Amino acid sequence: QGDQDLVVKVLRAVTELGESDTSCRVVNQCDRCKRSPLSYAALFGHAGIVEELLQFCDSGIGVDVNLRDQDELTPLGLAVCRGHVHIARRLLKAGAKATSLCWTKTMMEAAIFRGGEEMMPMLQLLLAHCPSVDFSYSTGKTALMAAAAHGRLEAVDFLLSQ
Repeated sequence: QGDQDLVVKVLRAVTELGESDTSCRVVNQCDRCKRSPLSYAALFGHAGIVEELLQFCDSGIGVDVNLRDQDELTPLGLAVCRGHVHIARRLLKAGAKATSLCWTKTMMEAAIFRGGEEMMPMLQLLLAHCPSVDFSYSTGKTALMAAAAHGRLEAVDFLLSQ
């Protein structure tokens, strides 16, 4: 539901337990879809909750920013697929891997596939965290190929300029 106050109360209670193993299990607890609280916050664009969880991570408890759900999506992949640039930026700062797969696509391909007004800021952000503009997986498909295939001319021009 995105209740940031409730999340803060739970995090404080977990911190008071004083046991880092228990605290780590609680904040990384997954549901039947193998999604953690951070995954849901990233998916639904709850920036305040993402920030609270990541600050909790900074306290040494260890929120896993690269935890994969049943679809093999990380919190960053979920944020990219939903166009939440501000959340993607914060996850990358916290150590999320821009080179992880987002379903069968690179993160840049996923941003291009999604399109919308968030596409260009997301591409710029992801490119800053990828080895190169030609980054691809075993399929050999690059972000430039995806942009051309989906008719995303602004993305094509941007990627060619890199």
